[in-house]
Amino acid sequence: MPKRGNIQVAVRLRPTAAFSEALSVTDAGVTVNLGHSKSDSSSFLDNQQKVYTFNFDRVMKDAPQQDVYESCARPTVESVVSGFNGTVFCYGQTGAGKTYTMTGDTSMSYLQRGVVPRAIIDLFRLLNERPGTIATVRVSYLEIYNEQLYDLLSPNEMTGHLQIQDDSSGNTVVRGLTMPVCATEEECMHYLFQGDTTRVIAEHQMNNASSRSHCIFTIHVEQRHNTSVAEKVVMSKLHLVDLAGSERVTKTKSDGKILQEANYINKSLTFLEQVVVALSTKNRDHIPYRQSKLTNVLRDSLGGNSKTSMIANIHGETAHLDETVSTLRFAERVMCVNNHAVVNESMDPVMMVKKLEREVRELKQELAMHDAIANRAGVNYGTLSDDQIFDIRQQVRMYMAGESNDIEIVSVGQIKEVFRQFKSLAGTVTDPSGTIDDQDHAQEMTSGAGKPTAAASRPSTSGVGNVTATSGFSVGLSAIASSASPVKMKPKIVPRVVQEQNKDAEPAPSKEEGFERFCAGEGAVMSASVSENKAELARKKADRRSLANEVNDAKSRIDTLTERLAECSRTHPAEEDEAKGIVDAEASQMTDELNAAKNVYRAAYDRLREVTAEVKAIQTLGNRAKAQLLASFEEWYASSFPNTGEELEDDGPVVPEEGNPFDEARKTVTRNTLQMVAKRRIMSRKREL
Repeated sequence: MPKRGNIQVAVRLRPTAAFSEALSVTDAGVTVNLGHSKSDSSSFLDNQQKVYTFNFDRVMKDAPQQDVYESCARPTVESVVSGFNGTVFCYGQTGAGKTYTMTGDTSMSYLQRGVVPRAIIDLFRLLNERPGTIATVRVSYLEIYNEQLYDLLSPNEMTGHLQIQDDSSGNTVVRGLTMPVCATEEECMHYLFQGDTTRVIAEHQMNNASSRSHCIFTIHVEQRHNTSVAEKVVMSKLHLVDLAGSERVTKTKSDGKILQEANYINKSLTFLEQVVVALSTKNRDHIPYRQSKLTNVLRDSLGGNSKTSMIANIHGETAHLDETVSTLRFAERVMCVNNHAVVNESMDPVMMVKKLEREVRELKQELAMHDAIANRAGVNYGTLSDDQIFDIRQQVRMYMAGESNDIEIVSVGQIKEVFRQFKSLAGTVTDPSGTIDDQDHAQEMTSGAGKPTAAASRPSTSGVGNVTATSGFSVGLSAIASSASPVKMKPKIVPRVVQEQNKDAEPAPSKEEGFERFCAGEGAVMSASVSENKAELARKKADRRSLANEVNDAKSRIDTLTERLAECSRTHPAEEDEAKGIVDAEASQMTDELNAAKNVYRAAYDRLREVTAEVKAIQTLGNRAKAQLLASFEEWYASSFPNTGEELEDDGPVVPEEGNPFDEARKTVTRNTLQMVAKRRIMSRKREL
C-alpha cells in the first residue's frame, strides 16, 4: 500500500457461489466496477446512476487471511513499534465478514486466524528484535453497546466508571478502563479470548452470530532504552476495531430488543459517516466527534495522530448491491481523510530526576578532584550541617569585631550562608536610626583609658536623613562612624564581664567540673530538656524495635501460609467429592489466616513508618538542644572565668592585650567556642568511621 498521509482503504469481497455479474474487479486489483439498476419498471424515466466505478488502495477477492493481514495491517503494526499510533478497523454490512476478518475462526484452522491474533504475534516478535529497548505492553478491550461503554476485561459490568476524556497531551483516553500488563503473546491472546466470550451477539435472518456492539481491542506499548536512567519514553497504541454491521430491518426481520440494538448501531454508523464527510470537506471548522461514543473514542484515528487502515467488507450477491454501493461510497470518502501521525515521545519525570541526580553527583566528584589538585580539601558542596553553620557564624562575628580580616570563600553555599549571617547580626546590632540598640553596648564603646569617647558622650546632630547647611540632604553618620577614635563594634552576644580584673578571683575549674556546675545551676532547664529528649528517644527506639519484630513475624507468617496454599493446590489437584470438601475447607481457613496476617503486616508497617519519623525528629531536636547547651556553657564559662589561660591547638596560648577588657574576654570566648566545635567535629567523624 502506498505511504501517504491519507487513510489507507482496502475492499474485501466475501466469497459466494452466486457472485453478481454486475460486480467486477480490474486486473490491477484497485478498482471496483458496478453496473446496477435500481428499478426494473420501464413505465417512467429513470435518471438514477446505474454504473459506478470506485478506486481503492487494494481490492481483495478470494484472498486468504494471511494476504489480508500482510497488505492491510502489517505496515500499521510496524509503525506502532516505531512509535506511531495505529488503527485497523472493518466497516460494512451485517454478515459481510468483518468479525471473521478481524478475529478469524481458530476453531476451523490455525490458518483462519484473523488480523488481531496475527498482529499480536507480529508485535511481540518485532519488540523482541529490538534488544536496546525495554517494552511494556498493556491491553484493553472496550465494547460500545447501545451507546454505553463496557469493559470486557473487568468482572464488573457497570458502566458508570468509564469516562471518555482528553489527557494532558490532547489524546483521547477512557478513564477507568482495565489495562493489564502482558509479558508474553500468550497472555495477550488470553485477554483477547476472554473479551470475545463476553461480547454481545444475536441471530437474525442475515447472520447467525451478528455482533450487536462495536468492539475496540487496544494494545498500548511503552518503550524505553535499557539503561537504568533512560528518561525518554516512546508511547504508542494500536486500535483493532470490529464495528457492528449496518442493517436494513426489512431484510433482517428484527424486532424487540434486536430492533432496538439495530437502531443504535445504524445511528452510530451514521454519526461516523458524518465525521468522515466533515473531515473530507475542505475548510470545515467543526468536526462532530462528540455526537456518539464511537466517534469520540476514535477521534485520534480519524483525522488525528494515527496511521489508520480501513477494510471495507462487501457482499458480492445481487440481493445486496444497494448496501454494497453504500459501503463503497463511504470507503471512498474515508480515503480523503488526512491524518497527522507523529512519533509519541515524552520525558519520564521520575527518570529525568534520576538522571539529574546522577549528573549532580558526577559534578560533585569532579569538583572534589579539582579541589584535591588545588589543595582545597574539605570543601562541602552539599547542604551545610549545623556545625558548619555555627562555624560560619563565629567567623562572621570575629570579622565584625575586627579580630579577623579575612573570611575564606570555598563554595556558593558558604557565600550565601555568610551573607545570611551578616544580615542576621547586623539586624541585632543596630536599630533603624543607626545607633546602638543596647545601653550596655553604648557603654562598652570606650577609649583605651576606659573613658567614654566624644561621640558616645555628646548627642548626635547629624542623624540619618538630616538636612545640612553645606551639602543639602545627607544620609548622616552613625554614632560609631562619627566618634573621635576608631572603636570596634561588638555583637550583643558577648558576655558582660566586670571591666576591672579581680586579682583574688576564684581559680577556674576544669571544663568537666564547670559543666557539672553549670548544669546544676544556670543551665538546669536546658540540661533537663536534653535528658528528656534522650529518654524519649530511647523509648521510641524500643517501640521501633518491637514494631520491626512484629512486621518480620507477620511477613514470615504470610510466606508460610502462601507456601502451604501452593503446596495444597499441587498435592490435591483432583480429589473425591468428600475429600475435596475437606481440602477446600482447609484452603479456605488458610486463606482467612493469610488475609488476617496481611492486615497485621500492613498495620504494623504503617505504625513502624510513623515511629521511625518520630525517632528522626527527636534526634534532630536533641542535637539542637545539645548544641545550645554547649554554646551556653562556653559563654557562661568564659564570663565566669575570663582568665583561664587555655591554649588552642594551632594558635598557641591566648595572650591578653592591653586595652579594653571586653575585647580580651570576647577573644577568649570565641577561640574556646571554635576549639569546642573542632573537637565535636573530630568526635563525630570518629563515630562515623
